[in-house]
Amino acid sequence: VIRASLTDKREKYYDSKNIGCYMFKIDDHLVVDATMKGNAARFINHSCE
Repeated sequence: VIRASLTDKREKYYDSKNIGCYMFKIDDHLVVDATMKGNAARFINHSCE
C-alpha cells in the first residue's frame, strides 16, 4: 500500500522499464501497488456494481 501521491512516479518508472503496472485505488489517499508482489489474483478485475 502506497500513498496516492506516489502513483504517478511509480507508473512512470514502470513504463520506462517496460513493466506492466497493476495499481488499485483504495481511497483518495491509498493505492495498492501489486506490480512487483502479489499472486495471480492481481490480474483479476472485480466490480461490485
